[in-house]
Amino acid sequence: MEKGSRIISTKIYPISFVMILMMCLTLIGPVVNAASYEIEYYTLARNVDKGVPSGEPIFVTDSGLGAVFLTTDDYVYSYIRFKEISGPFLLRMEWYGPDGQLYYSSEFKEETSKAYNEYWAWSRIAVAGKIDEEKSGLWIVTVHFNDEMIVISRFLILTPYLAWRFVEVYEEMKEANQVLENTLNEYKWKMEESNQEIAELKSKNTELESRNHGLENNLAEVETKYNTLSQEYSKVVSEKDSLKIEVSSLQEKLKNTQADLDSLSLQRFLALIAAIAFASIVIVAIFIKRKKA
Repeated sequence: MEKGSRIISTKIYPISFVMILMMCLTLIGPVVNAASYEIEYYTLARNVDKGVPSGEPIFVTDSGLGAVFLTTDDYVYSYIRFKEISGPFLLRMEWYGPDGQLYYSSEFKEETSKAYNEYWAWSRIAVAGKIDEEKSGLWIVTVHFNDEMIVISRFLILTPYLAWRFVEVYEEMKEANQVLENTLNEYKWKMEESNQEIAELKSKNTELESRNHGLENNLAEVETKYNTLSQEYSKVVSEKDSLKIEVSSLQEKLKNTQADLDSLSLQRFLALIAAIAFASIVIVAIFIKRKKA
């Protein structure tokens, strides 16, 4: 591994100065571990020249397989650049082969709290003459800052023939994935339309529920009024029945009164006839008496 600032000044201090420094540290207290970093970018390359990565992989996928290197390439570089980094820290890069086993690792240890700007570091593995077809496949490289894994990168190391076949198959798969993506987008569009229709139906359903709630309230109000009217109607019917009974009683009394009136009229008529008859007899008697005289 190489780094941006590798020179650390080392001097032998006088014993008196060291003792004074130790006393100051004792008074100040323990040093806080303020290690921090900010990554500017990370990449894989076939070469790094003066801290600048060069030689891109022959092919870079837009999937999780990452970059593609050939077994004829000299090296594969793992390059990281920090905008700023401060110690103390242990920067470590680990390479894992297709079998998942650790193949190689490299590290740099900064024991002071020194801060660096635009700090870069790289690690590499030799490929040509070291990695053959048996070791070709999917590789993984990780970058660790102290105990934290800050980068994980996957890449392929293939023979030229396998790389050619991979690119060919990859393009076919990419076309198939594009067709599948278009189909999925179409289904997504239809799904969005369906969701919009469902939202509209939900809105209408909410409106209908609101109307139904209003109708239920109106129905409850109508039922209350109906019950009130029913009670009033029952009361009126009861009063009507009472009036019928009273009317029947009055009609009966009227009949009795009429009968009494009829009986009284007959008596008066007979009395009148008797009076007329008596008057007639009196008149006749008077007439006869006058005639004899």
